[in-house]
Amino acid sequence: MKNTRREFLTKLGATVGAITIGRNVMEALPSAYFQKESIVRKTQSGIKIDVADFRYAPRDWQTTYCFPDDPFKSLVGKNGDLRYGHEGVGKDPKVFSHVVSIGIQGNEQLNYVEQKLESPSIPIITTMLDNEDVSVKLISFATRNEDEGRVDNMIIEIVPKTAQSIQFSPEIIIRSKSKFSIHKEDDYTTLHFDDSELKIFLVVNSIAELVMEEGINRFRLSSNSATIDKPLKYFVRFPQEGQDFDKLEDGLEEPEELLNESRNFWQKWQPIEGKITWQIDEPYRSFQIASARNIVEAREIKDGKKIFQVGPTVYRGLWIVDGHFLLEAARYLGYDKAAQEGLESIWNRQDEKGLFAAGAGVSINCCRAASGTAASEEYARNTQIHCGR
Repeated sequence: MKNTRREFLTKLGATVGAITIGRNVMEALPSAYFQKESIVRKTQSGIKIDVADFRYAPRDWQTTYCFPDDPFKSLVGKNGDLRYGHEGVGKDPKVFSHVVSIGIQGNEQLNYVEQKLESPSIPIITTMLDNEDVSVKLISFATRNEDEGRVDNMIIEIVPKTAQSIQFSPEIIIRSKSKFSIHKEDDYTTLHFDDSELKIFLVVNSIAELVMEEGINRFRLSSNSATIDKPLKYFVRFPQEGQDFDKLEDGLEEPEELLNESRNFWQKWQPIEGKITWQIDEPYRSFQIASARNIVEAREIKDGKKIFQVGPTVYRGLWIVDGHFLLEAARYLGYDKAAQEGLESIWNRQDEKGLFAAGAGVSINCCRAASGTAASEEYARNTQIHCGR
């Protein structure tokens, strides 16, 4: 017997929480939308354990902090490193054209302490690093102010671990095969790609010098003193649309305003659309919100339609099987219009022979191949198609 989406959600609600569909949407919302609770169950031995934790988390990861349907899929790694220029489908998932990290001259390597999002729905990423002498906080976030365009941003805060004032010489380390040059603008410095267009890669509110090594560019910022009460702060901006310095200059003096601007956008964003509302206990609620955010961040608009993509790097594209899984999730989240556009994008891939081609390459209509006709079997052999029949 087939279930409608409404019947499916109603039955599922008996397991994971109360689900309300229809007019009483606001009444169905949790009283504490982001309330942090420790959901605990007892094992047979009587030992209490959390039902959701990070015991199986990978040793390394990367997090998106771009906007919904954003063509610029900004990524930050576990150690606060910004990753740019992945080559896409079929390439090594760990290889990027440009990787930006933070260090301190003459100081030992900075080690990972923690990384967190501001909330499940707000992809403002705070990374804490330290060594024996210093703590470093990195805040990564995206903006798209109408006067500036799309920009990635990083706030750097350096604090000594002792009560004394300490002089620090921070550096922005760029691992890249590209050549760069610097240009000084009053108290700011821009780092350009060293080509005919001189496109800006980054700009920082500091005088800086560039030291180039094989595959590593050290963008050394001005040396300054810091105390526990007066940390050393820098603001670094990465224009994503080829903006010139004039577009970015005013924002260099307003890191907190820009941070609030990004925060305000995500506070207004809703993970659920239409007439569907889910009410789920924590920690499942947070997991659902974060998952919905990841889905819309990976999504992209192509040929005027929203396409649900599996990820921002090696799976950045339209995939037939994975795409249907995401379309199903989109329906349960109430993204009906976008899901329909996603379906149409898949249908548009069908050629005059009934074949589909998407991210994984050429696929074949299994019903036709199963017919056993010489033409379909020959086509399957020539294109190395394996059809599950």
